[in-house]
Amino acid sequence: DDTPSCSGLTRAVARRTARASAALVQALATVMATEPAKEFFNHPVDAVALGLDDYHDVVTRPMSLREVLARVQAGGGHDGHPGASNDNDATTKDAEAPTPYPSLADALQDIRQVWRNCRVYNSSFHMAHLRRAVDALDETLRESLAKAGITSLPLPSDLPEQAKATVSYNHPTLPTILPVSTTSSSPTSINTNNDR
Repeated sequence: DDTPSCSGLTRAVARRTARASAALVQALATVMATEPAKEFFNHPVDAVALGLDDYHDVVTRPMSLREVLARVQAGGGHDGHPGASNDNDATTKDAEAPTPYPSLADALQDIRQVWRNCRVYNSSFHMAHLRRAVDALDETLRESLAKAGITSLPLPSDLPEQAKATVSYNHPTLPTILPVSTTSSSPTSINTNNDR
């Protein structure tokens, strides 16, 4: 009878998922505690209040770190971490419960969406400080996840197919790009910070 081994495997996967979720909540709490995140990324952009008339024309999938955190916590990975709770936010209490993410990859995809939205909307030379802030926050997130033992991150879902076959995200901050051609004998490392 293989029921015990299936049951044991299911429990092991559940424990690993809970640890990854808890690590992501901790990493998000670390990122969200920074001044740039508090000012620009924790809350949804209020385009009307900020007079950004073209924001929703440029950013077609708005996302905030608070929204990501709420969905991760809805999956049960928060372990009561202080600073990660939204209990004092009346709008969060009144809103319907967020849908948990099916996987760590899906949560990371939405975090990348926050960074992508910033880069796309703030692409002008004069807004380079925001793009640098995104790079620093992404680095903080990756370092926090690495400290929790999560060093192999899923690839972005919008990465072109050819790149998916050549990119390895085993290092928390510097992916290794392997040559596509079989004529080259050694891998080449390049910094792909702008692909985050």
